[in-house]
Amino acid sequence: MVQCGRVAALVGVLSTTLAVSPAGATFVFYFRTFGEWSLICALDEPTGRRTCTLSAPSPEMAASRSVLSVEPDANGSFALKIRALGVLTPGAPLHLRIDGNPPRRATPDRLGEAAWQAEAARELIAEIADGTTLVMRSFVGENADPCDEILSLDGLSPALEVYQEKSEFPSLRRLI
Repeated sequence: MVQCGRVAALVGVLSTTLAVSPAGATFVFYFRTFGEWSLICALDEPTGRRTCTLSAPSPEMAASRSVLSVEPDANGSFALKIRALGVLTPGAPLHLRIDGNPPRRATPDRLGEAAWQAEAARELIAEIADGTTLVMRSFVGENADPCDEILSLDGLSPALEVYQEKSEFPSLRRLI
């Protein structure tokens, strides 16, 4: 549910960031939805490496909503990333709030992307896994108007279990 009146100006936003090998094909070998959450796993044929991304909202909604994802990062760990949709106020933060817990703050780059990594990601994912509702707040326009997007956490726990099963990275298997 989006609680702000902005037009989606970003075209082609993907809910996944699957690595593509320049030497060969990468293909999706697993795709499943769990409520608002989608799990997509891909295989890079030349290296045999499997990569999974858990994201919300579902891919068909990603062009009109901000996207939250759990995905591997470059050092073999994982990150919790948000890609805020729309024209953000320069220098304004992004916030994630789970149920009545204090909000978690991140500073987006010029493309509206922010991430929590390593232990910060692990703590936030554990909090999300125990929650029922997540609110993503961004600030848009010249007046830094708050824009809240609400995600249901229904389906996240089973999605995390399958994510851990499909992932080949040991550090990803201990999300919660």
